[in-house]
Amino acid sequence: MNNFRPLPLVAIILGAIAIGTISIYGTNYMAAAGFSYLLFILGLIFRKTRRFHVRLMATGMILDVSLVLILELGRSAIDTALSGKLSLVQHSHIAFSTFAVVFYIPTFIYGLKRLKGSKVPAHRVWHIRMALTAFTFRSLGFVTMFSLLSHVRAV
Repeated sequence: MNNFRPLPLVAIILGAIAIGTISIYGTNYMAAAGFSYLLFILGLIFRKTRRFHVRLMATGMILDVSLVLILELGRSAIDTALSGKLSLVQHSHIAFSTFAVVFYIPTFIYGLKRLKGSKVPAHRVWHIRMALTAFTFRSLGFVTMFSLLSHVRAV
């Protein structure tokens, strides 16, 4: 029996190419966000391997929240968002990213309960619902992130 699954390898190779491209044409923050997003994708791929899934997803969440804090402290992201100089797509990036971070909280809480051995079916159901909601918002935020290139280059 061959247990080789090419999907994780393909995801890693495509992710590395994407992150390299983002770092060339985008910013280091965008490359870090791309790496965080890659961790989420790999975490979904490895969701059946609990230890690996937890490490990938927790690292992705920590990196993502750290980026938000770095952007606020280093670039006054909230002031920029409220300045009125951003387009609708750029504002939607901010909204999507904010919602993703908000949904990380219940995802983490329910995931931690499951990790500690909870057999309550609702914990699993709500962990999955919150995680998919957070991932959907993160995906939308990732795609709209590139609209900020024009703002970053103008500054």
